[in-house]
Order: sequence, then C-alpha cells, then structure tokens
Amino acid sequence: ATKPLTNAAGQELTGALGYELSDGTIVELSSDTVVYTNTNATTSQTSFNVSDGWWKANSPQTGENQISGPRLRITDANRPAIKAGKYTGEITWTVTNGL
Repeated sequence: ATKPLTNAAGQELTGALGYELSDGTIVELSSDTVVYTNTNATTSQTSFNVSDGWWKANSPQTGENQISGPRLRITDANRPAIKAGKYTGEITWTVTNGL
C-alpha cells in the first residue's frame, strides 16, 4: 500500500504514484502491484537489486535512461489538483517468499 502525495496544506495529488513495468505499462500504486517475480527457482543467489532493471544497460542512472520503476504520474484527472509546493508520500515494499 502507499500513502498518496500530499502537500503541507493537506491537498492530495491522487493517482500520482505509479510504477512502470518492463512491458511499458504504468500502473497506479494505490493497490498492491507485483514488480518482480523470480523465475529461476534453482538460483543460489542470496540477494537481488530490483532497481538494476530500471535502467538502460551501460547507461547513467538518469531520467532519460529509466525504462521501468517508480514514476510520477501526471494525468488529465489529477492535473487540476496540482498546487505549487513540496509533496511527500510513501511507498511500502513487501517481499514475499514462495508465491
């Protein structure tokens, strides 16, 4: 679950937290979303950096090189609610074993 982006006046920017999947689809993070599934059950790998797949290979980790991962979603629906200021929100990551 997430907490929506909210400014100091308590105004919410609804639907602004998103996640771009590897197929280019951007899903809203207002509900649980699977962002990675280990398809190699025989691996002895004990750690995995999910953000490694967010970037073009051999490229700096900058906006123009991001191909998946967290996104700020500005849409026709939430654009009228945008007010100048600092917004904060929260993304909760859950790791599960044996799905």
